[in-house]
Amino acid sequence: MMAPTAKNKQPIKIFAIKSSEGLEKVDSISACRYNAPLVFLVCYDLDNCWYNEDNTVNSGIEDASICTTHMMLEAYNIGLGSCWINLMDYSKCREVFNLDENIVPLCLLDVG
Repeated sequence: MMAPTAKNKQPIKIFAIKSSEGLEKVDSISACRYNAPLVFLVCYDLDNCWYNEDNTVNSGIEDASICTTHMMLEAYNIGLGSCWINLMDYSKCREVFNLDENIVPLCLLDVG
């Protein structure tokens, strides 16, 4: 919530995944978990993004990217490693995590 977002709309949605079942779902969409015990699925909500005047560009990617960068910096500050992962099956991600149409996955963030 400390990361800046366009017009302070805060469209970011973060899912913390640490259960065995959840981590198996992560493994089904990406080979890049590297046995991390915690994975964040960072998304943004199209219904809460700021849009430009002609409604063709939204702030979701930038807002969620800034937030993810802050998360990586904080993980480092507390002695943890992290890895930004965008090598995943985005369609399958939507399916296995049952994301609404307006929720757009940006990346997985392994932490450990």
